Amino acid sequence: MVDGKKFADVFSVASYAAKNGYPIFMTRQDSMPSETYQAIKGYREVVVLGGQSAVSSNVFSQLPNKQKTRIGGVNRYDTAAAIAGFSD
Repeated sequence: MVDGKKFADVFSVASYAAKNGYPIFMTRQDSMPSETYQAIKGYREVVVLGGQSAVSSNVFSQLPNKQKTRIGGVNRYDTAAAIAGFSD
């Protein structure tokens, strides 16, 4: 899940998600759209991309998924590097 208004994180994860057949869900920094919530409910795990300035801790805590992971850095470059080093 990524911030739907800041596309740097989407670009960083797009090829990884496509290669593995993972969907990319978008949210808002400080609130989760009900459509996003409904869509992710069926997944056991969700990975949030970006720090708290991209997806707040409040939105992260609202995730219904049993396994939640945040991949972020101090800036978009650190986040991109963290995504590149992430493996499931």
